[in-house]
Amino acid sequence: MQTLERIFSEYRHWQDGHPPETRRRSAAEQLRELGLPGVRDEQWRYANLRALDQVPDFAPAAPAAPSALVPALPEPVPGFARLIFNNGLAPDDLPRRLPPGVSVHAPSGQWYTLLGADERLALLQQLFGAEASVLRVNGAAQLEILYVAQGSGASYPALHLELAPGARLELIERHLGAHEAGGLICPHVRIALGATAELQHYRIQNLGTRSVFYDTLSVQLAESARYRVCQVALGAATARTSALLRLQGRAAALEWHGLSAARDQQVSDCRVRCDHVALDTASTALFRGLASARARVGFDGDVQVIANAHGAKVRQSLRGLLEGSGSEVNLRPRLTIHTDQIEATHGATTGQLDEQLLFYLLSRGLDPATARALLKSAFLGDALAAIGIAPLRQQIEQSLVAHLGDLILGGIPT
Repeated sequence: MQTLERIFSEYRHWQDGHPPETRRRSAAEQLRELGLPGVRDEQWRYANLRALDQVPDFAPAAPAAPSALVPALPEPVPGFARLIFNNGLAPDDLPRRLPPGVSVHAPSGQWYTLLGADERLALLQQLFGAEASVLRVNGAAQLEILYVAQGSGASYPALHLELAPGARLELIERHLGAHEAGGLICPHVRIALGATAELQHYRIQNLGTRSVFYDTLSVQLAESARYRVCQVALGAATARTSALLRLQGRAAALEWHGLSAARDQQVSDCRVRCDHVALDTASTALFRGLASARARVGFDGDVQVIANAHGAKVRQSLRGLLEGSGSEVNLRPRLTIHTDQIEATHGATTGQLDEQLLFYLLSRGLDPATARALLKSAFLGDALAAIGIAPLRQQIEQSLVAHLGDLILGGIPT
């Protein structure tokens, strides 16, 4: 049975004769029309789509026992209110746990309208997942959200975040847990920033290395809004992020800092599309990818500047490091520009450790293992420096060392 038909078969069995909600029925219709991405889809060329065929169960998992969640949780970050979603489900007392200036609301119909075909796997969340939690931010707040996946079955986290004009939010979004082999985690995050709003968004994926992670992120920025994201991908057997960012207000600005570290046979892929659709917008993309052994890392940075988006500024810096004869890093910077009034630079390089620098360190008395560890740590430093919260950066550094083994991190300046 083809994967799409198996999804619908499991969905019908899961519904067990109950009439589907409007949002689920709409998602089913859209998924039937679009189909699942395939190897011929240009926007999915670096993703491991076979992993979707091997997902054992698309029906959502039941909540794990609270005691099972505790070992997987990192230390809280001081000053941040913490929310824990259990296999994609929000805590029962969600409104009480929110910090001042953040409130929860029911989603509007717009939440269920996709912005593009790249977001099609978000339809799985709408088909199987719980209704999204809509968080509205007024004023300033600090919030940490942990999505913890445990046991068998799939997990479908969903978040809709709205920042009022002038609001300020620091958000830590973590995906943690140890699903069984092939267990699917399929989040859908949608964000809307009002005029002059600012969001500092840390996204950390550190799932068990047998999980399958397909992530969809959609962000819209109004006039003079600022969105700064730092994404770190460490876990999962297969990980894919599909991000669609629209700078639709004048002077809206985006900064994307990404880091992917994969080992063994992991596949880590990220596609970021940024649409400049207003005057004087700016986007910066910095990505560092490290692949060791037989791992594969991919990053596709697709920037679109429409004809009326005069004064746009675009920067891309993509770098990959290969550590192993079977490793692979694919970097793809793309600019589609329809106006002459633009400043744009982009570049992508992939290679192994610099032999001259390695020789220099060896000539200063370092042993080969320490020298290589220092160079690899320096390579990741650009991305890690974007983490402006010291306790969080320390936790990520510790996770990197545990994941890769041969790094010497700490003390990287902000």
